[in-house]
Amino acid sequence: MTHRARHPAFLPLFLPSFLALLLGACAEEAPPPQQGLPRVYVVTLKAQPVELTRELPGRTNAYLVAEVRPQVTGIVKERLFTEGSLVEAGQPLFQLDDATYRADLNSALASLRRAEATVEVARLNAARLEELV
Repeated sequence: MTHRARHPAFLPLFLPSFLALLLGACAEEAPPPQQGLPRVYVVTLKAQPVELTRELPGRTNAYLVAEVRPQVTGIVKERLFTEGSLVEAGQPLFQLDDATYRADLNSALASLRRAEATVEVARLNAARLEELV
């Protein structure tokens, strides 16, 4: 039994083009060496301060939070403090509209005068009844 080596069908086509490429690469000449002296640069270094800045994204949370609210009811006309600033004990913080408080005061004064008048009428009636008894 004979054994034959098989060659691929494209080998006869590939081999000549490979040899031509190989010979073409060998034919190139190296560039000629540079003529003359090489240029040399001199740089003098000096120390100077350099500011390095780096911006990083982040969030902060307050470690101390205080909520300032009026302790009375009413309409706030003006806030007398700056948010985020320090406040002293006893410092006025708000200016409130006093119209409702004035109305309540006038109503209370009217009730007081009515009660005083009722007391006076009762005293007069008691004095009259005493004379009759």
